[in-house]
Amino acid sequence: MKFLQISYHNYRCFKDDITIKFLTNDEKNISLVIAPNGGGKTEMLFSFWYVLYDFDFDALKEKKDTNYSINSSSYLRIKNGPIDNHDSCYVTLTFEHEGVKYVLQRKDTFVKKSSGINKQQELVLIKYDKTGSKGLPISDPYAVSRVIEKVIPRNILNGIIFDGERMKELSKAGTEARDAIQGVIKDITNEELYEMCKTELEEIKKKVNKEHKKLAEDFNVGSLEDIVARIEELKSEIKSNEIIAQSCTKTIEKCEIDLIDVQKELKEDQTARENEIKREQLKVALDRANERLEVAIKNFYTSLDSGYLLLSDKLFNSIENTIKSEKIPEGLKVKAVESILADKSSTCICGNHIGDKERKILLELITKLPPDNINSTILQMVKTSKYLESNATTNIRNYYESVVACEKEIESLKKEIVEVSKLIIGEGVTDKVKQLEEKRKKLELDKALAERDKKKSDDVIKDDNKLLVAKIKERNNFSTNISGMKFLNTKEKIIDNYLTALKEIDIENGKTALLNINEKLDKAYASISEDYTRGRRIYIMQFEPREKFRLVSYYQKDYDDKFQEYLSSGMLNSFKESGLTKDEISEKIIYGIKTSNST
Repeated sequence: MKFLQISYHNYRCFKDDITIKFLTNDEKNISLVIAPNGGGKTEMLFSFWYVLYDFDFDALKEKKDTNYSINSSSYLRIKNGPIDNHDSCYVTLTFEHEGVKYVLQRKDTFVKKSSGINKQQELVLIKYDKTGSKGLPISDPYAVSRVIEKVIPRNILNGIIFDGERMKELSKAGTEARDAIQGVIKDITNEELYEMCKTELEEIKKKVNKEHKKLAEDFNVGSLEDIVARIEELKSEIKSNEIIAQSCTKTIEKCEIDLIDVQKELKEDQTARENEIKREQLKVALDRANERLEVAIKNFYTSLDSGYLLLSDKLFNSIENTIKSEKIPEGLKVKAVESILADKSSTCICGNHIGDKERKILLELITKLPPDNINSTILQMVKTSKYLESNATTNIRNYYESVVACEKEIESLKKEIVEVSKLIIGEGVTDKVKQLEEKRKKLELDKALAERDKKKSDDVIKDDNKLLVAKIKERNNFSTNISGMKFLNTKEKIIDNYLTALKEIDIENGKTALLNINEKLDKAYASISEDYTRGRRIYIMQFEPREKFRLVSYYQKDYDDKFQEYLSSGMLNSFKESGLTKDEISEKIIYGIKTSNST
C-alpha cells in the first residue's frame, strides 16, 4: 500500500483547503513532515485514522476542548448562530494498493438543532482499475470498511498511528501494541479464511450429530439414544468450558500486561523505586523457586513408582533364609552352561579338558541354575530387587528433601515480598503510589481468580474428553448392527481431523509469521539505527506468555555471554531435553537479558 496524497477542507486546524503529496518512488519513498509545536503534525497523523475508520477525538490527550472533526471557528459559528445553521469538513485520502488507485473521502456536516449540534457523516470510496478507468462510487459504510480492512486492517493501524504526545502512553499501556502485532499476524496468515473453514466444519459436524440422533431414534435403540444424547451433552460442556478457559487466558494476559505497566510506574516514583526493584527481584526468584518445586514434585511422584520396594526388606531376608540352596556364581544361567555343553570341542573356554565327568557335573549344575531351578531364580530376583530398593530409598529421600527445601524457600520469599510491599505503601509515599499499589493488588487478585477458573475449566475439559472418547467408542460398537452408522462415524472422524489440522496450521503459521517479522525487523533496525552497530538488537516476543507480542531490546554481547553460560552449565541441554525448540531457547535467553520494553 502507498499513500499518494491527503487533502483537507475545514478539518480541525486545517481551515484553508490544503493537499499534501507523498513521495513514492523507490529512491525517495519517505516523506518527512516538519513543523513547530502546534503546527498540525499530530492533526495530520490522526487524520489518516479519521478518514480510514473515523476517529474518537476524545481519545486525544489535552485536546478534549475540540472533540470534533470540523475547524473550531466553524464549530463556534454554528453553535452561536441560528437554528439550522450548518457547515462541513472533509478529508480525502488517495492511495494505491497492488497497482490499483483508491480515493476515499469522509465528510462531516454539523447542523444546529434545538437539542444541540447534530453530526451527519458521509463516506465515499472510488476505485480506479489498472487502466485508470473510474469505477462506481461506494457509499455504504459496511462495504467501504470491507475494502479498507483488506488494504490496511484496523488493528494494524493501532500500532502505526501514534505521535510524540502518545508515545509514552502507548509504551506504558502495551495492549494497543500487542493488538497491532497480533493484527499483522492474523492478516498475513489469512486467519479470516481459517475461521470461515472452522465455522463451516463445525456446522457440518452439528449436522452429523443430528443424523446420529435421528438414526438412533429411527432404529428405536434406547441405549444408543442415551449414548448419542450424552455425547452431544459432553461436546456442549467441552465447548462452554473452552470459551471460559479462553476468556480466563485473556484476563490473565491482560492482568500481566497491566501489572508490568504498574511495576514500571512504581519504579518511576523515587519513594517506591528501590522497594519495587527489590520486590521485582523477589518475584523472579519466587517464579524460579516454583518452577524448581514443580520439577521436584514430578521427580518425587515418579520415584514413588518404585516405593513398594521399601516395604519388601523383611520379605527379601525371609526368602533368603527360607531357601537353602547351594551357592552358585551370581549371574550364571542355564543358557550359559548349555552353550558350553553344545560346543563339540573337548576343551573349555578356560583351557581345561572337558570329559564325561565334567559334563556330568555341568548337567547337574543346570538343575540348580535359573530359570530352570525356581529357588535360584527367586534368589536372583531378590538380589536384583534389593539393589533397586537401595536406589529407590535414596531417590525418594533426595526428591522429598528437594520438595521440602523448595517449599521453605517459597514461603520465605512470600514473606519477604509481603514485607517489601508494606514498605512501598509506608510513610512518606505519594497518593499515586498508594493508588498504584491498590491497582496492583486488584490485578493480582483478578489474575489469581482467572487462573483458578481456568484450571477448573481445563480439568473439566480433560475429564469430559475422556468420557467423550469412551461414549464415542460405545456408540461405534453399534456400527455393525445399524445401517449408515459406520459412514457417519467415519465422517465425524474426518471432520475432527480437519479441525485439528486447521488449528495446528494456524498456530504454526502464526509462529512462522512472527519469526519472519523479527528477521525483517532486525534488517530494518540495522539499516536505520546507529545503536545496531553498538550491538543493540530489538525483538518481538512470541513464546513467553507475560511478554507475548512485546517489543524488547537487548545487546548481542549479553546474548552471546548468556548462551556460553547456558552451554557450559548444561542448561542448554536441559532446555533441549525438555522439548524446547531452537527459537524458544533463543527467546528464553533474550527474556533473561532484555534491557527494556519498547513501543
